[in-house]
Amino acid sequence: MTVPVARKRVKHAKTRTGCRTCRIRRIKCDEARPACRRCSSTGRHCLGYEMSLALLQGQSYQDRTLLPQDESLEAQAFDFFRKQTLYFLPGCATTTTWETVAIQLSHSEPALTCAIVAVGSMHQARTGRPAGLVMPVYEPVQFEFAMDQYSRSVGHIQKYINESRNEIKRNSVEVVLLACLMFICFELLHGNNFLGILHLRTGLRILYEHLHGQVPEDSESRRIKLKAEPRSTMDLLTEIYVRLDGDATMFGQSEPFLRASVGEAPNDGFGLSPLPKVFHSLEEAQLHLDALTSARYFARGKLLRLAEVELNRKVDTSRLDEDQINCLLQAHCRFLDLSQEPELLDQMHAHERSAAAWSSALASMPTDPQHESHQVRLLLEIQYFVVWFFASTWHDRTETIGDRFRVQYVHILGLIEQYLEHVFKGNENYLDQPRQPGGPLRTFSLSHSVLLPLFLIASQCRDSAVRRRALMIPSRLHIQESMMDSDLLAACLARIIDMEEDHARRINGFSRHRQLTAEDVPEAARFMDATLAGNDDGVGGRLVCCRWAHPDDEELTLEEFGFNIDDVTASL
Repeated sequence: MTVPVARKRVKHAKTRTGCRTCRIRRIKCDEARPACRRCSSTGRHCLGYEMSLALLQGQSYQDRTLLPQDESLEAQAFDFFRKQTLYFLPGCATTTTWETVAIQLSHSEPALTCAIVAVGSMHQARTGRPAGLVMPVYEPVQFEFAMDQYSRSVGHIQKYINESRNEIKRNSVEVVLLACLMFICFELLHGNNFLGILHLRTGLRILYEHLHGQVPEDSESRRIKLKAEPRSTMDLLTEIYVRLDGDATMFGQSEPFLRASVGEAPNDGFGLSPLPKVFHSLEEAQLHLDALTSARYFARGKLLRLAEVELNRKVDTSRLDEDQINCLLQAHCRFLDLSQEPELLDQMHAHERSAAAWSSALASMPTDPQHESHQVRLLLEIQYFVVWFFASTWHDRTETIGDRFRVQYVHILGLIEQYLEHVFKGNENYLDQPRQPGGPLRTFSLSHSVLLPLFLIASQCRDSAVRRRALMIPSRLHIQESMMDSDLLAACLARIIDMEEDHARRINGFSRHRQLTAEDVPEAARFMDATLAGNDDGVGGRLVCCRWAHPDDEELTLEEFGFNIDDVTASL
């Protein structure tokens, strides 16, 4: 199914070159410099213009005078980032993370200081979400301070690159790449996924240009090597950017910007790195999983392009909106005839073999449940489930075929529960607290950890007890991973589960409250794909779903359902 991310439909012209404030407000910008008149005339602070490689070399910036309370707010936000946000941001399986490097460099780099303060302050400002609203709200003073610090950091980076453009040194590139990561965090916390992806693409281009020179137009040629034994900060940054590149592909991009592989050994022709029989470390396992994810999403991009051709041949898409087309595209990928695409077919089978080889190499590693590294291993297994699932189901024409994975669903759900018990150690009743839709943001992660696997389990396992056990976690914990918000995820899943189970009970003549097994849910009651679309007013949203309404259908049936953030309470 399509990953549930709020896609807010905009009915007016898109502002692709306006100032950041106007783009956030979704209004047309007059693009006056240094501050646009739409902002200055209404007393708003103009945050300047979108950061790109060309723009970063030509923008002017004037530092703002600190507000009287800024010094104390700055210290609070920096401390919050160090003690709270930092704990939940992603690293890899190494002892040094990019976040700790950023903190170390921030003592001498004002751009990173402001960026860290901005992210910490925005995290603090996430006070919750009013009942029924898709978009979160923020504490006003904290939010304004966060926006100010963000603007200051962007200005510092612009100035930094202007002064360094004649000779970009390695440490200069590292500062810019670290700042871009902070900007991505900021935008995701702010709910601006589109701008977060723009910052990611900027960072990916800077990274590639630094390592290899001019960026090729052909994505197949933008290859990058992950070092099996990373030593430098640049190696660490390359890892996290590759990982985020894969995440962004899962959340709406057609394919990764960079094509990653591990080490200097030649790949097999399908973009897949050779896997060892046994991983020597969890760091090595993480790198190979990142490379496997990158290759998988490149293949997915090819499937989507073929599905688009096939869909346009069979269906009149002129009467469908973007969300309806996207829903059908995701489903059509699964029943493409690849007999005329032997190379792609071989590639998909190679991915299945590589996924199995990765699992075998990890299983062959010694494990100690009492060792502190065991949590890293658990998370790797949980994240691997996503790669394994898509490698195993890409050609499943029906949903009922997926019932063969019930044992795996239960196993991964158990690992997730075990992992979260450690994360919330000392608060064993973390899932027993009454649900508060919205609520303060409890944890934040720049890349996915448990929400995406939980979505797959709850949406694909048709056993009522298992899927509602999976639903319980995002419905009780207010957490955000990349572009995925647990409140939105829970509301989306609750609606899907209720619609499927109500339909199955009607077909079978079961009572309203009967618990269902997978055998009780026929194909006609199951959604093959569901795409989430947010409403313009931020209240609730709509689910665009497709399924085989009848066994002999040649085309999928589209259906739409409204939902509200608070709907999840009825499903628990």
